[in-house]
Amino acid sequence: MSHESETTPRFHLPYLFTGQAQKELFHNAALNRLDALLACVLVSRTETAPPAEPQAMQAWLLPAGAQGDWSGAAGRIALWLDGWDFLDPPSGLKAWIADEDRHLFFDGAAWRAPHASPAQGQLADSAVQPAGLVAALADYAPLAGATFTGDVETAGNLSAANNIHAGVAS
Repeated sequence: MSHESETTPRFHLPYLFTGQAQKELFHNAALNRLDALLACVLVSRTETAPPAEPQAMQAWLLPAGAQGDWSGAAGRIALWLDGWDFLDPPSGLKAWIADEDRHLFFDGAAWRAPHASPAQGQLADSAVQPAGLVAALADYAPLAGATFTGDVETAGNLSAANNIHAGVAS
């Protein structure tokens, strides 16, 4: 392995090297980042000031105008452990935004709703509209070996090789 990079390309997890002192610190830092990003839950993406008493593993997506310890980190994820760790969201990251009760995806440039094209805007709620639901079912059904026919305005069928049929209505 080359020593050109000290972190993995996607999640920026620290590599371990032969002769490295205190490897457990690097390993534990990598585990904490994985824990925060794999099932990413963000408290908010609108708060501009750090909380007075954050809980371990709480994370925020930092907006423009972030202040205090968050100053200068707009667009990054602020993760609280024993202090603030700032993470760059990798392209394809899905996060639950707790105070908005919704998922967003990072496309490498902006956060957007599921099945929203950049032309629709990053806050488009297309996935909750009938056309968006049809798109979601059409996208994900093949992954399960299923097909979706019909529309959600009336009724539709999700069928798989094991002959499971589910009606979908709006």
